[in-house]
Amino acid sequence: MTRTSQDIRSSGNRVRYLAALAVSATLGWPLAPAVAQTSACAQVQADDQQKSQQPAAYPPHEVAAARNRLSACQQERERQAQQSRAEQERARREARAQAQRERQQALAAQWPLVPGLLRSISVGAAQHVWGVNADGFIFKRSGPAWQQVPGQMRQVSVGADGTVWAVNPSGVIYRRDGASWTIVPGRLRQISVGSAQHVWGVNAENIPFRWDGRGWQQIGGTLSMVSVGSDGTVMATDPLGTAYRFTPQGWQAIASGIAQVAVGSASHIVAVNSNGFLQRWTGTGFAPINFPFGRLSSAGVGADGKIWLTTTDDRIFERAGP
Repeated sequence: MTRTSQDIRSSGNRVRYLAALAVSATLGWPLAPAVAQTSACAQVQADDQQKSQQPAAYPPHEVAAARNRLSACQQERERQAQQSRAEQERARREARAQAQRERQQALAAQWPLVPGLLRSISVGAAQHVWGVNADGFIFKRSGPAWQQVPGQMRQVSVGADGTVWAVNPSGVIYRRDGASWTIVPGRLRQISVGSAQHVWGVNAENIPFRWDGRGWQQIGGTLSMVSVGSDGTVMATDPLGTAYRFTPQGWQAIASGIAQVAVGSASHIVAVNSNGFLQRWTGTGFAPINFPFGRLSSAGVGADGKIWLTTTDDRIFERAGP
């Protein structure tokens, strides 16, 4: 078969295309948009198919060159496909990272970090927040700042009406009367105040007590801590991490794996589980609350639903809003 001058020009164009293709593949430069590349490869494939079907009509070196051009074109097309897949994966990773940043920003707005360091915290209401630091020094929230209160305590508790009780490291019980502390007979390791009328505690032998206005009334059970709300709702945990609700019939087990429970009222109850994660009482069980800024050492909730937290490294967080 005699080749025309057009065939010769077409063959020369393909050779120049192959050379440009090789350079682009070596340097990592895209030769043309994907659509143009696909069209060019289609032409090369058609040329290879023609020479493969009629090998006798073409010199062997042209048949081999056509196959080489097709192979190079296919390799370039695969390189571009891999590059496209890599770019798509980078875009997906960036989208996931951006979504994570937005979630973190939303959570940071929901749980603002409060200046200061406290080991434990107690909340009676939004305007009544007290805490104790690692050295036992006492602080109360005064506007946007912490005000130190004289004394050194193991733990302090404040009720919805502003009533404050505390226990020192030796178990001595104190009630805040005005600007001073009054010693109350008895010994407790932990105390909880819902209001002036609702004060409970647990002693060093894990025995719970209730203040009746004149003295301590022993309540049955073996507990590690107790919490009472402004309406008299009482919950507690035992040394094994079982959570209980106090009923007229006595203690009713409601959950396991709970390290600490905080009661603001029957409607506002939160807990820290044995892994240091925050949970809330739904009425039938505890459900998680998303708090991604560390394990918790204590949680407090007011009668109005206001939540404050301390982490195991003594950072303080306040939940924005009620």
